[in-house]
Amino acid sequence: MEPTKTLNELLDSFDALYSGGVWKTDTLLAFQAVGRYLAEDVEGTDLKMGHRIVPEDVGTLAANGKLMVNVWFKPYVTILSTGTELVTPFEMPGEGQRRDSNSMMLQALAEDTGAVVVGVDMINEGQAAIDVATRNFVDQCDVVIVTTSMEAGAEQDMLTLLDSIRKPGVIAYGSTEASGGNIILAALKDEYCRCEGRMPALIVALPGSPETVKRNYDDVVDYFIRKYYFHNI
Repeated sequence: MEPTKTLNELLDSFDALYSGGVWKTDTLLAFQAVGRYLAEDVEGTDLKMGHRIVPEDVGTLAANGKLMVNVWFKPYVTILSTGTELVTPFEMPGEGQRRDSNSMMLQALAEDTGAVVVGVDMINEGQAAIDVATRNFVDQCDVVIVTTSMEAGAEQDMLTLLDSIRKPGVIAYGSTEASGGNIILAALKDEYCRCEGRMPALIVALPGSPETVKRNYDDVVDYFIRKYYFHNI
């Protein structure tokens, strides 16, 4: 597979698998739904499906006799930082090492998007450990975000891994203006799961420094979750 050239080409690759997907909803008291995304249009108001509820909306809902609202479930997200050069933020880096500065930032970003972060891990023991961790988390999560190592060959190793776990595998990869390398997107269907509202798990491998990882998160992961899980785009 040849790398794509633009951000829009990367984002377009989602549509065939995720557009029109059915996701789970929950019913909450209006005041409990602040920060959640509406899964319905609210009659008599300007509040439409995909709107993220703010405190002022609770008053609007109450004024229209709407005490309970349907909201989208929060997808489960896991974050994996990979690379033998990594040490924890609490350690002093040695020669050729660097602190894992991405995982805590990505956790905050995913929660700000509206997801539930169920796992954060740093894998610095080589490719075999990355393989095991990635395979384990795919079945537990809706989205797995991996920050790829800066080591030579790490991108190709990740491409091989994500194309071997489950079909359809890698659906696109390429660079964007902020990439600092190639972003890899893989969609993995669980053929044995009959879970209601389970869409193919997405794995996003992001390269680069914290600044570029943050930009790439906003451009790709935040976009994906809000569009296909929360219908906010």
